[in-house]
Parts: sequence; C-alpha cells; structure tokens
Amino acid sequence: MNVLAIVKEDTINKLKRISTDLSNRNIEINIASNVLHGLHLFLIYKPHILILDYELKGYFIAETIGNMNKQNTIIYMLKNNDNNFDENMQGYIDFYIPKPFNETFFKFSLISYVKKYLYVVNDNNELRRALDKQIQSLPIIINDNNLMINYIYSPFNKLSGDKLQILKVNNIYYGIVIDCVGHDLLAWQQTGAVEIMFKYALKFLKQGIFKNIIEVLEHVNKNLVPEEMYVAATIFELDVMNNTLKYASAGIPSFFIKYRNDNNYKEILMRGKVLGYKFDAKYKEEEIDLSNVNDIVFTTDGLIEILTTNKILKSDDVSAFFITLKEKKNEIYNN
Repeated sequence: MNVLAIVKEDTINKLKRISTDLSNRNIEINIASNVLHGLHLFLIYKPHILILDYELKGYFIAETIGNMNKQNTIIYMLKNNDNNFDENMQGYIDFYIPKPFNETFFKFSLISYVKKYLYVVNDNNELRRALDKQIQSLPIIINDNNLMINYIYSPFNKLSGDKLQILKVNNIYYGIVIDCVGHDLLAWQQTGAVEIMFKYALKFLKQGIFKNIIEVLEHVNKNLVPEEMYVAATIFELDVMNNTLKYASAGIPSFFIKYRNDNNYKEILMRGKVLGYKFDAKYKEEEIDLSNVNDIVFTTDGLIEILTTNKILKSDDVSAFFITLKEKKNEIYNN
C-alpha cells in the first residue's frame, strides 16, 4: 500500500520513523518536501493515502488532485489550530491532524484506517461476489408431510464463517453445521472448502463406502489436519420414519430439543474434538428417540453462547437449523 506525504522538512524525520515501523505491514511512505516533486510522485505512485501540510500549499494540492478524479485517495491535512479553515475544502479533506502531530497516535490512526476501510474498498468486487455466492449457497427450506426444516443464518460481519447444509437420501435427512474461525473473506472461503469435503464424504455414505456419520467426520478430519485448519462441526442423521436422531459433534458443545406439550427447550450436551486438531481423532455417535419430540435446534457457538451466558449482544455469527417434527396422522386406505 502506497502513502505519499508532501510535507515541510520539520515533519520528514517523524514520517520516516513511522514508515520504518509500518514496513512489516506492507505500508510504504514516500516523502516529498516541495509541491512540484510531490505532484510528480502522486502521478507515479497513485497513492491510496496522501498526507499534506497546510503550510506547504496543502489546500491547493488537495483541490488540484480532487479535481483530477483522485481515484479514492484519502487526504490527511496537517495544520496548526491557528491556521485558517476553509469550509469550501470540506469535499477534499478527509482527516485533519493537528501540528505538531503525535507520532504514535498518527501511526495507529493510519493502521486503523487501513484495516477497517482501505482493504474493504480494494476487495469490494471480490467481497460482492462472495456475498452473492453466500446467498446462493444457503440451504433450501424443507416443508413436507413429516417435518419442516428452516434456519437462521446471520453473519456477524457480512461474510460468515458458518455453514449450514441439508441433504435428503430416501427418507433420511443428513445435516451439517460448520463453524470456522473468523467472519471475513478468508473464513468464508475456508468454510466453503470444508463444506465440499463434507459433501464428498456424504456421497461415500450414500454409496455405502462409509457405514455411518462417524466415518464421515473422520474422513473430513483427516483432510483438514494437513491444512492446519481447525473447524467445529456437528453432523446429524434424522430418520423420520423410524423416529430416530443420530448425531456426532466435533467441537460444538450442544443442541436443543423441545418435547411435545412442553414450552421449554432442553439442552443436549455433546463432546468431540475439533476437526483438524489430531489426525487419529475419534468421534462418538449418539442416538435419541424422537417419538415425543416436537422441535430440534442444531446451532453454532454464536447462538449457544447467547443462550447459556449472560451476554446480551451478538458477538459472533449466528446460524441454526430449526426442525419441527409433524405428528403422524393415521392414514385411511379405501379398498
């Protein structure tokens, strides 16, 4: 990332020290001490951030560059409190910094801006494509004679590290709940890669290559260990005809069920190592009878944390399957 500073001599040493401190963050500060040299460097580097000095024709440079279609260049203006303020320049100056400026404050201001804003602008197209794909990859809502499967999918920061998917094989529903670390583009990409691993493993289960959901988890785990990716997940097998639910956890601590004629949800605790932690990790399949169960909620840590702690504000992605089992009605056959 390029930063250009057109400043007086008394500021150059401070900026050089800041530039050295920021070199490991790939932030390069180029410095000019006169107007012509500064304009020339602007044309060469097309900087993301421009630092100007009020006393070195700063307003003139800002207006000149602003009228050139400055390509989203952010302009900092260094000025003393007693310098004149021109309201007509509000459209050109993004930040005012008092002189003499505090190096530490300015350095962290620069880092904060780069982290929160600049990368979002640069990655905007990629982010937009990812958001579109995220919407397209959401599971379908299922509503048939036996059950309804709906879901909540609420990213903490646009892109989610969570993934929900459901697959029906004959009369059995297989669900996966995936929780990768993070809420950014990288986390979303990792979640997509893990989802593909699960889909292939579920195909092996459908073909009879794998015998149960434990082998599915073990397969995904062995693929993640070499990638050094740590992922929490739950996999479940819902057989509505036989009223059974089989489930296995890899780092997600619980899910919830509600019995018929009961308004309260019961938390069902689970245990299992996070995927990718250990190559030969073993997982446990458990089973419950659904004859008297009305609702099941499988979720990631974001919702569990809110429900089981004193937190009142969302601080993570919130994703969950809401499954409602419909009471079976007696079927009448006319001969």
